[in-house]
Amino acid sequence: MLKIALVCRFGASTSIFAQRIAEAAGNRKMDVVVDAFPEDKLKSIYKQYDIVLFGPQIQYRLESILKEMPEDFTNYMNIEPQVFGMMDGETALNKALEKIEKA
Repeated sequence: MLKIALVCRFGASTSIFAQRIAEAAGNRKMDVVVDAFPEDKLKSIYKQYDIVLFGPQIQYRLESILKEMPEDFTNYMNIEPQVFGMMDGETALNKALEKIEKA
């Protein structure tokens, strides 16, 4: 089972996007869990997931977030604003899978 965490400032808007990614995975008959979290939960949840996707709302803070994270936090990526804005779960899932394969 693939586990994806979406992180944004407060976790609200990414909840909808998490559903879209889960739908895209379901259409492919993939066993995927997608959960959304506010930024302040990142340290406590990241080890439970294969990849963490950052919503566009907090990408401006990525440098400071990464400074606060342990060194083993390496499997993450930003969701492009246009992908997030269109709620394009299919593209987000594809990019997450590509990133995981390269890790």
